[in-house]
This record gives sequence, C-alpha cells and structure tokens, in this order.
Amino acid sequence: MPAFNMQFKAQMEGIEKLVISTEERLNVACTNSVSGDTFPNLWLDQSEEVEIAGSRGTANLVVKVGDKQHGTVCVENFKKDFEYPAEKVGQWVTVCKLECRNIEPTKWIISGGEFTAFGGEGKTKFDTIAFEDGAWFDYDDNQRCEVNVQEVEGRFVRA
Repeated sequence: MPAFNMQFKAQMEGIEKLVISTEERLNVACTNSVSGDTFPNLWLDQSEEVEIAGSRGTANLVVKVGDKQHGTVCVENFKKDFEYPAEKVGQWVTVCKLECRNIEPTKWIISGGEFTAFGGEGKTKFDTIAFEDGAWFDYDDNQRCEVNVQEVEGRFVRA
C-alpha cells in the first residue's frame, strides 16, 4: 500500500507556533491514475472509521473508484496535536502519514479553521485562523505588534 507524508511549511512573524488539532478534519484532493477519476474536495477525519465494502478492514476515508473498486486512505502517526514551531519556519515538516490504496493524494487544501496560532511566549491564542491566499494577519495586544502567517503550503511526499 503506497504511503505519503503530509507536509506543511509557512513563514511566521510574532507567532511562537501553529497547532493543528487531531480532532480537525483535513481537506484533500485525490486522484486514481488508472481510472482517471479525480476527487477534488474530500474531507479526511482520522476519528472516523468506515468499513470497506467486500473487506473486513476499515479506513478513515473510502471512495468509489471506477465500477468495482474502492479507494481508501488511512491516517497514521497523527496521535497528538501537530505543532509547527517558529524554529521550523520555512522548512517542510511532516504532519502525518497517509496509507492509500487505489487513490493518491494530490493536494492539501489549506483554508484555515483547522489551525490555532499562539503569539510570543504563548500569551496570546488565536483560534481557528483562516488563511486568505495563503496568508493570515492579526494584531497581538500582549506583544503590541502585528502577527502573521504567510506563504502557507502543504504537499504530499512518498514515504
């Protein structure tokens, strides 16, 4: 079963860390290269277990591919909240691993809502931040400065 590392990187100013909760759903696009089927807007929820038709197994996401097959995605190694610290700014960091069968992830659609940001020294918490065009801006009253997260990117790399 092919595996893919789901990776994240961003630029941050005035932010100590970004956090993605394990309770959040992740929006991904997938494709099946054999059938040509594309799935541009799938929601991956690691707390959800779906039975795979014709199998005894389960997956976090199951989609019908072609006439008789199913594509599956299982989330691995996402047991605690993911933290992207200021020390890693601009570097790719693996969020989790996806085990896939009959479909491959092609894009992580990062719009926000799944992220919480923490200002300098963790004194200010910004809940459910939303990215517009890969950026988010706000003001931290405790630090008395503008804070931002920019150049937000996600990708999948074969594990």
